[in-house]
Amino acid sequence: MGDEICGMVLAGREMIGPFDFLKESDHIQGNPLWEARYYDDPPEFLTVAFGRTDGLHWGYYIDDPHSPTFLVVAYYSNDAFDLTLVGETLFEATREELERYYDGCLEWMQDDPAAKDTYERHLDQLSLLREALKTYETGERGEVGKAYVAKYGEMYGSRQHVIAPTHGGMGIVIPEEMYRPLSGDDICHIRHYRPTHQEIQKKAEEAMHLLAQGYPGAALKLGKDLWIYANFRETSYALLDAAYAALNREPLRKLLIMAIEYRKSCDAKRPV
Repeated sequence: MGDEICGMVLAGREMIGPFDFLKESDHIQGNPLWEARYYDDPPEFLTVAFGRTDGLHWGYYIDDPHSPTFLVVAYYSNDAFDLTLVGETLFEATREELERYYDGCLEWMQDDPAAKDTYERHLDQLSLLREALKTYETGERGEVGKAYVAKYGEMYGSRQHVIAPTHGGMGIVIPEEMYRPLSGDDICHIRHYRPTHQEIQKKAEEAMHLLAQGYPGAALKLGKDLWIYANFRETSYALLDAAYAALNREPLRKLLIMAIEYRKSCDAKRPV
């Protein structure tokens, strides 16, 4: 495992979250789910790795806790709230990141010949990690570097089974018959959207009315669309909790509570 972890660090990634337990880490204190959490992580997002710049981190995305498959998603917490699907498994996500870094090393080596030995050493280590990954998954993919990214890098760009888009890019995944869109414009398609309290109150009431009629999708979508708006957090939380309950996604209700408590803890530490 040492070589794999070394390679992951070289590729700009350190495994955290559940992997801290596997490593018997002694730095975990308090709520272990807080150790790897970022402020705007939605309830569905459980961090498993972080990178070196701008809060880049990866995590499992749990649309439905009853589903056996959790996709791997990444985003920059210090940049726009734009989540990207990067693989169906951690092995796929790591392989893609490795090949991007491998291609970068080749370019940097050309631009900086004086550091050729360093880059060649990195390339050798990345090649060892690639072979280790291929024994588990992606073994049939012989491409490396730019060729790999060109062929496989975009295959995760869109998700299947998404019923409606949301702010952040992940959309909602529920049975199609449980969704009815809200009236008016879809706010997730409006750039630089600045909602008013009156507008959101009206949409929230309509979403809860649809939920009571057996269509919780609108509440789930609106709750996700409002997740990063500080002025509408309570509305977002209430909509998500109601939608999770209607969809029988009790683990997500618990993760929502955890996310709310984490945000409050962060807010309490900010200078007044």
